[in-house]
Amino acid sequence: MWPHSLQAILPEPRFLEPFHKSSFNDKKAASNNATTNFTSINSPLNLSRLVVITTRETASASEEVINGLKSHFTVTTIGDTTNGKPTGMNVWATNDSKYIFAPVTFELVNSAGQGGFYKGFIPLKYVKDDITHDFRDRNESCYKKRFIFSNTELSQQRELMYTALLKHILKSHHC
Repeated sequence: MWPHSLQAILPEPRFLEPFHKSSFNDKKAASNNATTNFTSINSPLNLSRLVVITTRETASASEEVINGLKSHFTVTTIGDTTNGKPTGMNVWATNDSKYIFAPVTFELVNSAGQGGFYKGFIPLKYVKDDITHDFRDRNESCYKKRFIFSNTELSQQRELMYTALLKHILKSHHC
């Protein structure tokens, strides 16, 4: 479960604290609203803040990582404004399984009740997406700019470990 992986990023243990909540409309809230909590992890990175590189294609679960973590510590975005999809879907199949429906059925909010980012997250620093360099290339504009916003107490090696971990988390959850 991904809140388990995200627990590694937080500055202190947040075991069993809420990561996010699914918020259904008033007709479905009583039976469907749910809270997803962080779970324990053996080797947290204990970061004091998080810098996330974003583009217009950053959406859905990636935005939920940003929103879910920002109620626990400082999350800074650089790059471009994100897509703006703070919603989730339930999936139903017809009795004959001929059709599957996946309508938007709930909004995701963080533990502080913040959500509704339908216009996306505006970055603290706009940086044009650099498609002329690979992501890990130190000359790639967003990657280079993130070091300006990085916490000076962290070594570059630790920052690179964080980048690899976050990329793995987002990739494994199809963000």
